[in-house]
Formats: sequence, structure tokens, C-alpha cells
Amino acid sequence: MVEHFGVKIANRKYATKLVREEFALINTKPSLPFFKELLEKGAYADEEGTAYKEEWCKEYREICLKNYDLNMRYFSLLD
Repeated sequence: MVEHFGVKIANRKYATKLVREEFALINTKPSLPFFKELLEKGAYADEEGTAYKEEWCKEYREICLKNYDLNMRYFSLLD
């Protein structure tokens, strides 16, 4: 069992290290409340927002990975 920032991580499917391959993995089940803005952008698979569209998730993951790359580049420049 590993404790990370006070959160115990046990039997994780993925590594506890932050790696690009496991960053922002696609999950179409929303973990946030319904947002009208996301409905207007076509992110949801239905009008109730019970799931995200796979295509939207892929596009959003690409944005997240660009941010990941920028952060890793910045951190690599630090002493």
C-alpha cells in the first residue's frame, strides 16, 4: 500500500509514478456535475449528460497531454 498526499493507494491498476501513457486516461462516465457549456460543445453522448462522447474524450485528452508535455519540459529545466 502506498500513501500519496494522505490518500492510500492500494491494488492500483496503474503505476504510482506520473507517466504520459497513464495520464488523463479516457473515462466516458462524468465525475463532475452537468455543465450546460459542455452540452453546447457536444461533449455529452445524450441530453442528460450521463456519458461523454468518446470523440470528445479523445480531443480533451490531447489537450491534457499537451499540457503534460509542457509541464514536464518546465520541470526538466529546474535545478
